[in-house]
Amino acid sequence: MIMKKLLSIGIVYFLIVGCVFSFNNNVYIGISIEGKKILLQDHIFANDESIWKENEYGSIYEDYMNYIEKFLSSKGYSLQDTSYILFDKYYPEFKKLTNIKIGEEFYLSTSKGIYKAIVTGYCFVPNDTYINGNIFYVVLEYKDQPQLVLDEPVIISKFDKAKQLILSQEFDYNIYNILKNSLKSSILGEEVKIYDSEEEKDKYITIDTIYDESVKIFKGNFTDRNNEQFIINFSQRISFEFYINTSYITDNYGNIIYKMISLQDKDYGYFIVKGIADIDGDGFDEILADQGYYEGSGYYLYKYIEGEFIVIADGFIYGV
Repeated sequence: MIMKKLLSIGIVYFLIVGCVFSFNNNVYIGISIEGKKILLQDHIFANDESIWKENEYGSIYEDYMNYIEKFLSSKGYSLQDTSYILFDKYYPEFKKLTNIKIGEEFYLSTSKGIYKAIVTGYCFVPNDTYINGNIFYVVLEYKDQPQLVLDEPVIISKFDKAKQLILSQEFDYNIYNILKNSLKSSILGEEVKIYDSEEEKDKYITIDTIYDESVKIFKGNFTDRNNEQFIINFSQRISFEFYINTSYITDNYGNIIYKMISLQDKDYGYFIVKGIADIDGDGFDEILADQGYYEGSGYYLYKYIEGEFIVIADGFIYGV
């Protein structure tokens, strides 16, 4: 089943697959910046909307932005600044933005392995206001580890049993073909409806081509920790506004075990599996997805809980 949720930090629609948001204080999403630093996005802004006032359109983003602008002004900065604004002290005003303090330690699940990092400060990114993004982040730093690629996503947690974030995998040629053929047999020849803005009417498009770059396959344990499984992800743009998506868990013969996303008409959003990792060491791999639409994007981390995939963290959601 596919549901769409309007995020309060911008007019951005994202696919939320058979779940509701379930945030906690143990798992976050981060991205790598210069100088072996990681920006962590706390969940307070999205998880506790009651601390912000709604405007006449029901959005709380304006109040959030005004609150930050007032604080920055008191320190001699403004939202018109274009570079990172860093602070190495926890100010009382930060209470509405995060409860994570300097000196706290976290584990980073990265593409190069598990890094240990420590909170060293806080960062404001004024440019994010132009894309209705989060403005405030917690800064972590790691040492004695290889530098990560700029803007590379990482999963941040308190779990010392966290496993490496796998962003790509290579497979045996035969297994890959079995899984690719399984995908082809399930969607080639299917029709999906879109809206033709030039002709101002609905029309159907037949799926007759699958591009290699539209397919992502990862091997792991997603719904069963005792048996090898694969997640097959297909997301392909078919017009300026519309996409076709399907994503499901299979065994190594291509038999579908669990369907996360089915094809749907007039699908404005894309759903791309970026990577997998067992964050808490329970034997199940969490799924990191890049979701968005033609003018927006964001990261979501899914965990299999009691028969369904639940979002346990999100971050870096931008859109106009």
